[in-house]
Amino acid sequence: MKHLTPLAQEILQTLEPDPTRQAQWLEHAPLYPVSQDPEMESFKEWMEEAKQAGQKVFVAGDYDCDGIMATSIMVSGLRAFGLEVGFYIPDRIKEGYGLHPRTVRLAHEKGYQIIVTVDNGIKAAEALELAKTLGMTTIVTDHHTIEEETDCDVLIHPARLEDEFSTLCGAGVAYECVRALGQATDYHLIMAAVASIADVMPVTKQTRRLIQHGLDRLNEKKEIHISSFIKDSHVTETTLAFQVVPKINAIGRLSNMANANNVVRYLLSEDPAEIMKLNAQIEQINERRKTISAQMSEQAMRQVDPGQPVNLIMSPGFHEGIIGLVAGNLMNQTGKPTIVAAKNVDGFKMSMRAPEGFDCMAFLNPFPSFSACGGHKQAAGFSVDLDDYEAFERFIRQRGAQYE
Repeated sequence: MKHLTPLAQEILQTLEPDPTRQAQWLEHAPLYPVSQDPEMESFKEWMEEAKQAGQKVFVAGDYDCDGIMATSIMVSGLRAFGLEVGFYIPDRIKEGYGLHPRTVRLAHEKGYQIIVTVDNGIKAAEALELAKTLGMTTIVTDHHTIEEETDCDVLIHPARLEDEFSTLCGAGVAYECVRALGQATDYHLIMAAVASIADVMPVTKQTRRLIQHGLDRLNEKKEIHISSFIKDSHVTETTLAFQVVPKINAIGRLSNMANANNVVRYLLSEDPAEIMKLNAQIEQINERRKTISAQMSEQAMRQVDPGQPVNLIMSPGFHEGIIGLVAGNLMNQTGKPTIVAAKNVDGFKMSMRAPEGFDCMAFLNPFPSFSACGGHKQAAGFSVDLDDYEAFERFIRQRGAQYE
């Protein structure tokens, strides 16, 4: 090691005595420097002012793995910065995605002066307008497609940051926020890496480095919250994708059986007994998720029309929390963009998954009658009213024919 700098030698001595791992670590480029974007600077200023004024911050999260990790990172980082922070993740089935006016009003009534969204907020126009009316500060951190201007005090989005941050997921954006405050830890880095894999982000630029260094940290020292889910002795991207991500996602998907807010509490807990208890509950819910997913996928596969370029599958019996998984399974089996729909009394909840090179949002954008729609290139979630389903079905057939 004589050719290494003293700092490099010191770092190597802290690692496991595995030359292969040491060599791999040395090949990894460091994280890019903290963003100097004006919006990031504004975020730092708001947080500093909030700390000085003793203001309470409310973090509004999302129920998938990316949203849960983003919530945990932001809450942990802001608390470490010295702020009083609360959080809430909506119920997927009862409330749906994103920041809702009711949540804003409840947060205001509880004395929160600042709302920070993570992995959502770009499309929360009504809720953000209410927050503004109530005199609350609104900070949106999101990575979903921007289709129109977002009326908020601060907007931190990969498309607005420097190019090296353009592939970040929601948790990646949250990580950069707490890093800008000087509060980022190895645990935050690990959570950002898990979320980047969960959201199938392009493995380039800062996202690549987050994943590389997150895996290094996880292999160097077992992290109880994440490592408790892992059976492999050596952790890779595949390990996280198959042994961690589905278990975190399961809670949000089966919101009629579990509460995603408890996963954030699990990730933030420092009590080993509580961690083990919640870990067992998450494992149990995931087993239930696997059973439901297998049953739905088998049923959906029987409905596939091989003559259609885009799969559109619907059943009143589908669990709306699982349709994204089923869409992904069918997409992988058929190689085609796939939409799976669950019918309820209000309309249809739908999830779309697409192969690399296909843009879900660009494909769906011309349809004029979504009651809600959001996502990115490889995945989208949306709702269609009961009366609009036939029109949507025609749209998919006609639009799909253009992609043959």
